[in-house]
Amino acid sequence: MASTLAVPIAVAASRGLGRWLASQLTDCHVNDAWPPPDKALVDRTITILRAGEATYSFSEPMVTGSRDVHDAVTPTITEAVATDRASAITRLNAARASYEAHRISVATSTPLEGAHAAADTTNALTFPAAVDIDSALDLANEMRTVVPAHFLAAAHTALDRAQRITAPAATDDDSLVLLTNQLTQQLLQHYVTRVYIWSTADVEQPVQLDVWCAFEVTRDDVIARLEPLLRSADPLGLGVDQDPVQNGVPVPLLDDDGGWAGTDVYFTFLALSIPQDEDRQQRSEFRATYRGTLEFPNLVLHQAPRMTHIEAQVRLSPTFPTPTGTPVATSISTPTEDTFSQG
Repeated sequence: MASTLAVPIAVAASRGLGRWLASQLTDCHVNDAWPPPDKALVDRTITILRAGEATYSFSEPMVTGSRDVHDAVTPTITEAVATDRASAITRLNAARASYEAHRISVATSTPLEGAHAAADTTNALTFPAAVDIDSALDLANEMRTVVPAHFLAAAHTALDRAQRITAPAATDDDSLVLLTNQLTQQLLQHYVTRVYIWSTADVEQPVQLDVWCAFEVTRDDVIARLEPLLRSADPLGLGVDQDPVQNGVPVPLLDDDGGWAGTDVYFTFLALSIPQDEDRQQRSEFRATYRGTLEFPNLVLHQAPRMTHIEAQVRLSPTFPTPTGTPVATSISTPTEDTFSQG
């Protein structure tokens, strides 16, 4: 379970395709950066890169899915709404006990236990249950700071950006009542909140897949095995028929791909070129290049099933040139834990 959408979907898609190719071509090393020119080329290397500016076809926003912020619902707070000092202290202590149990609740086999992927050990309360006005003010004001921080803790399936504590710091009975009631209300909403996934556009991203080999015969071997994979309608072998009007390779993403689980992206590789010259042969660099496109939806997270207005800002690199010539990447040339390699 991932805490949030941690990487752009185009990056997650490249990782998803790379993971699948590495599982099928176990003697190859799949990476997202070109081999460095100052190191010996690792034979049978495959690289996947974005190779140009994306184009967006905006459409009417629509909900395509949703995710709960928690794996399970925390038992509710049942104390009555506070109206005076005594009822505020009672409700505040109930909220404290509920929150402390909630923040360390980790997924188990019991349905009502296990709100998070991991315990939130950062946002713990230090003040004990309140017994008088002074201790109540201390506790309420600490919760005013700590509870909103928990809403954005990485342990959640998705960050809860909808809940906010706007009541001022408590200084007397009236402000204590106001803050206590808001804290309790926001906690109750946090326990059951859901994030909705909106699709606002279809995106096409130019991509480039390169095969790098130290020998011509190994390059041709990799191409021969790669060709059917890049034309596969069922890359994971799930027996799922491809959309008859979809030319690309469908790659379903996982939570490990930056939190984009359930999102389908499509790679289409149509053109193959084999650049070769005397200089490359002298460097024992035999390369093949596939150019194509990556298609994916532009997704926006919002904590409401309806939106009257969506403002989407797309930030594109002004210089995303198509890679040509001698590679200039600075990544290491041997497989590491940051690559997709299984060879």
